[in-house]
Amino acid sequence: GNNQAGMIGLDDNFFDIGGHSLLAVQLLVKLRQTFGQQLSLRTLLQNPTVAALAQTLQQGDQQASSALVALQPAGERPPFFCLPGAGGTVLYLYALARALGEEQPFYTFEAAGLDGKTAPYIDVDTAAAHQVAALQRQQSAGPYYLGGHSHGGWVAFAMAQQLLRAGAKIGCLVILDATAPGEARPQYDEVELLLAYAQRFTEEFGYPATFQRAALESLTRHARLEWLKTTLEAASALPPGSTMEDIQGLFNVFQADSQSQYDPAEFIRLPIHLFLAAETDPASKEAKIAGWQRYGPVTVYHTPGTHLGMLYQPQVQTLAQHLAACLQAVHDHETSGLTQAACA
Repeated sequence: GNNQAGMIGLDDNFFDIGGHSLLAVQLLVKLRQTFGQQLSLRTLLQNPTVAALAQTLQQGDQQASSALVALQPAGERPPFFCLPGAGGTVLYLYALARALGEEQPFYTFEAAGLDGKTAPYIDVDTAAAHQVAALQRQQSAGPYYLGGHSHGGWVAFAMAQQLLRAGAKIGCLVILDATAPGEARPQYDEVELLLAYAQRFTEEFGYPATFQRAALESLTRHARLEWLKTTLEAASALPPGSTMEDIQGLFNVFQADSQSQYDPAEFIRLPIHLFLAAETDPASKEAKIAGWQRYGPVTVYHTPGTHLGMLYQPQVQTLAQHLAACLQAVHDHETSGLTQAACA
């Protein structure tokens, strides 16, 4: 904040002073080396100041059990619950949570399986049921404001369906650049998925990626994961000190998410707010709009950037403005009905 260069205050927010996903992971490695305690990324996201981290180190990290992660717990507005895309790490939604500001509570969910020990969910409905349980522990009654990016859009839609069937109210369903359920996903082999995963991180960290498919074909799975680890370390997308188990967990979840198919036979139609990345080919945009129209009336928002880039600075600012206006409009519409009733 107002500190002189180089001085970090006890209450400075790590992310406000230039911390980003790579530095976050490096910080966790340093903490592990210094204090012998493995804090989760979620813990840093929820305690992003020196003072808060120190308290957590003293008390021990007790937050690892729930799937729900509070990226921005403060604020009086109805909370927004947003699902990450394939691969399930919640970190890349942090910029959006910050850009929406301190009035908008923002929660996300961590995928099962990231620890490399538990199995990831293959089935979208199973993942959704797990997240609905975590959601209702945080907010016991609707209306619920849900969203999801990419594969997370499917999970958010499935959650909305489960909540509607249980009689709960959905305030808003926001789909961030996802294809609609029912579109058969191409089945990629492991090498294609490895390349896609590596590219996703190298794109985020601006590392020029040149990958040789042929070289990976002949490797065992373990050797392929070692290649992935080396590539991500070279791109500075992973800190030194990451284990093979870390990599395996990340890739397992990405693989399960990317290969899951979802085509609900029965569904309750509901309004859909569809945010599309401007830097996508027109045919793919049209297909997304047409696909979602099967599930309810679609309002389309065009937002700058690529499928991933829309969630990063500076493009995320525009996304946040549109999204804030959208959430506000839905909320005003809901409460205006109540106010008129109260005045009558």
